[in-house]
Amino acid sequence: DLVTEIAGNRFLELKLGDVRKAVIEGATLSAALQAQKLFPELFTDMMAVGEQTGRFAETMQAIADVYERELDRTVGLISQLIPPIIIVMIAALVGLVVFSILSAVFEMTHSLQFRPH
Repeated sequence: DLVTEIAGNRFLELKLGDVRKAVIEGATLSAALQAQKLFPELFTDMMAVGEQTGRFAETMQAIADVYERELDRTVGLISQLIPPIIIVMIAALVGLVVFSILSAVFEMTHSLQFRPH
């Protein structure tokens, strides 16, 4: 109930409500979550193993560790990509300014050319 209340997303609230109903009716948490397809299959499979072996807390910690490493890898990749993207954007802006200035200079030069009468 608590997770459903703080979800902040109507779709997620409905799905979690269905999970709650399934668990009340006797389904395991992993089976209920797997039926709703809220999480990747790896997550629900690992959760099922934890339920079957009686090591649910350890399994959930292992899942959290996997996702934490994945998050760290993604953040690292994004932080490596941001500086080159900014450099390319600045270079494009500088190129646009230079092009604007040079086109104005060439236009002025062209209009000031000496024309014989």
